[in-house]
Amino acid sequence: LAFVIFYVLMAEVMWHVTYDRFHKDADRVCQVFYEDPSLDEWEKQFPELMKDGKKHFSAEFAEEIRRSTQDFEASVVVANGYYYGLRPTDVGEVVDSIETPFVEATEGLFEVFTFDLIEGDTAAIHDPTKVFISLSLAKKLFGEAGPYVGRRCGETGKWEAYVGGVYRDFPTNSQLDNVMYRSFSRERWDWFMGNNWDVNLFVKLREGVDGETLSENLRTNSIMLRNEASRFTFLPIHEIYFADIEESVHLGETFRRHGGDYGIVTLLALVALLVVVVGGINYVNFSMAMVPYQIKNINVRRVFGEKASSIRWRLMSQALLNVTLAVLMAYALLVIIIQNGLVDEWLKCDLSFGHNGAVIGMTAVLALLVPIVAGGYPAWYVTSRKPALVINGSFALSPAGRSLRRGLIGFQFAVSMVAVLMVLLVLSQNHYVRTAPVGYARDSVMYVLVKEYWKMDMEAYYNPLTDLMKSHPAVKEVSWANYRLGEDNKSNWGAIYNGNNVKFKAFPVNHNFLTAMGIKVTEGRNFRPEDVGKTYMICNETARKKYGLKLNTNLWGEIIGFCEDIKYGSFKKTVEPIAFTVGQGRGGHCVLRLTSPDKVADVSRYVDEAFAKVSNGAFEWEISTCSDIADVAYADEMKQLKLLVLVSIISLLIPLIGVFGLVLFETRAKRKEIGIRKVFGATTRGILVMFNGQYLRTLVVCFIVAAPLAYELYMRWVESFAYRTPMHWWLFGVAFLIVSLVVCLTVTIQSWRAAKERPVETIMK
Repeated sequence: LAFVIFYVLMAEVMWHVTYDRFHKDADRVCQVFYEDPSLDEWEKQFPELMKDGKKHFSAEFAEEIRRSTQDFEASVVVANGYYYGLRPTDVGEVVDSIETPFVEATEGLFEVFTFDLIEGDTAAIHDPTKVFISLSLAKKLFGEAGPYVGRRCGETGKWEAYVGGVYRDFPTNSQLDNVMYRSFSRERWDWFMGNNWDVNLFVKLREGVDGETLSENLRTNSIMLRNEASRFTFLPIHEIYFADIEESVHLGETFRRHGGDYGIVTLLALVALLVVVVGGINYVNFSMAMVPYQIKNINVRRVFGEKASSIRWRLMSQALLNVTLAVLMAYALLVIIIQNGLVDEWLKCDLSFGHNGAVIGMTAVLALLVPIVAGGYPAWYVTSRKPALVINGSFALSPAGRSLRRGLIGFQFAVSMVAVLMVLLVLSQNHYVRTAPVGYARDSVMYVLVKEYWKMDMEAYYNPLTDLMKSHPAVKEVSWANYRLGEDNKSNWGAIYNGNNVKFKAFPVNHNFLTAMGIKVTEGRNFRPEDVGKTYMICNETARKKYGLKLNTNLWGEIIGFCEDIKYGSFKKTVEPIAFTVGQGRGGHCVLRLTSPDKVADVSRYVDEAFAKVSNGAFEWEISTCSDIADVAYADEMKQLKLLVLVSIISLLIPLIGVFGLVLFETRAKRKEIGIRKVFGATTRGILVMFNGQYLRTLVVCFIVAAPLAYELYMRWVESFAYRTPMHWWLFGVAFLIVSLVVCLTVTIQSWRAAKERPVETIMK
């Protein structure tokens, strides 16, 4: 069990720490950011690009930087991707298209990033009529049989391209996705140079180039940016995953969510190692418990001249054999786990052995260390005793022997208590983020997303859908919005207000959205039906206080009111300035305020029928609740919680196995003592209390050690949340009670038989 847990947790750890490490010279492959706190005239024209001091590049600026230095071994400008329907067009039959994003790039794509090409030549990137696709996408388009290079794909009559190359799919721990890559056409590049301000610049630095020095040189040499306050940051690609960057660093719309946490990764690695240590301690306890049964044989061998080193080697060989068998059993369990995907939903990594060579190596090292340490110490200890001591049989019950075993068991109990405490504390935080007040009626809200609403004329559907939704008796209010509350992916807008740069989250909504959600206006007025089409805004109190906003002044549009602060995103983010706006479209989310949370199932059935009637097959929709949104927002935390539960159960089970063996040994060793106690009036209950009392004293000491350690680990885990549950100290008592009950139950079951034996049977033996 210890080796299985170690493999699973370390596979997850390695997935995180090797994020984007597969690129050749990954330490020199960087994304370029730049900051300019001062607001020169150029920045004032485009304030919406400001975000925490970092800005996206314009294509023109990226090109200017590439020309400004010789310290780049290679560089590439990558533009936002666009989704296109893709199907093979060199066959007669028409098949369904696959919605696939494009990523457009300049030359240097294959010099900066590492593509494992299976077919084709990298030179094809210079030809805009050719695309590079992943092997999985090639198989979907053209079938299993290759070759694929030269095949034609696209949308007949709209656009077509030839396959210029096929690359092996990127690993999941990469910010590059398995989509289509192509070079800019001349027309597209000219358009980006003149209009687009949302590209990314990646570079490969020459060996020995220092990012800080290069930043200073670029600031000095750049024609477009010569400001003493400006600076460039060259962030290695493998550090982006763990970097504290609010915006997703991505290649167009194909980005994978970033947000690695070193604290969580360290915790997982620590737990993985501790579980193996606990298993090793168990082995020591069993070895020491076996001493009374082996000691006479060992002593006889020593008396007749066998060397202690020979006896130690034989005992260690037994330990090596046992641990080898344990590893083989772990391998068999892992095969079952991997083949059946038993823990896939809890992990980001691929558990298959082919993807975890480093973890297999670590396991092999531990498989050698455990028998050396866990088997070697008992072997050395037992052969270092005097023969007279071991002949008398006093070794097993000596104070030193008892103290050693109690100490080892105590360490295991401490680890178990830490695991149980972590689970309870994390469960408490999870309950808090789902039930704490957020400032709007999230428990009674449903969302219905019209998929790809931007591709259709939604104005033709708003009123019919709204009327049908209102006709249901369980629907209290109906509105529309661009986004769902509870998510963190709101648009970032900017403006100049009183000469200062202002940034805020923008939330385009229908005029009755605030009323439908139960959001109170604190000053000014709410939106009205006649406001639709006008650039009116209602800002939250945080925006008003931070920027000194006033009613009836102009930000992006006219501020007509202020509303109370709500937790509009997940609890991972603090409340920031936000502005609800009308006039930018009503969006594709139909917002339903229900009369009661228990009406969700009934309304969901009605929604499906109503939307099917109105859409008549023109679009698809998706129903979600605030609980569904929370499941997505806290998906990583839920995976970690499930892992913690699994680890806590096993970390409690392993010490119990040790307790089982230890109590069995002690009850046998103390049979005469128990018999004598019963002769002098001790009861079965008293005997059980005696045994349990010994372990409870150990548990109290372990709890004193485990509680502050669990608290510190929890505080590291909860750092990713801006809002946290109050610390409930009674949870620590619950954890102690859980471990104590399980241990006492085990001790009682094991010692019951000895306590019930007749004294005459135990004393005479």
